[in-house]
Amino acid sequence: MLSEDRYFKTLSEDDLWKRYCGFFDLSIDAFMDIQKELLMDQIEMVSDSALGKKIMGNQ
Repeated sequence: MLSEDRYFKTLSEDDLWKRYCGFFDLSIDAFMDIQKELLMDQIEMVSDSALGKKIMGNQ
C-alpha cells in the first residue's frame, strides 16, 4: 500500500477534501459542478472523433 493510500481508508470525506483540495476556495458541491462541466466539455469535443464514436457508440 502506498503511504498516501492510508488517508483514503482513515480520513473522512471532509478531511480528504481539506487535505487534497483545501486550497480551492470552493465547497465540495461547487468543485464537483466545475468538474462535471469540464467532463461534459471534453466528451463533447471527442464525441465526433473515431475513438469517441467507438467508445460512446452513436449517441
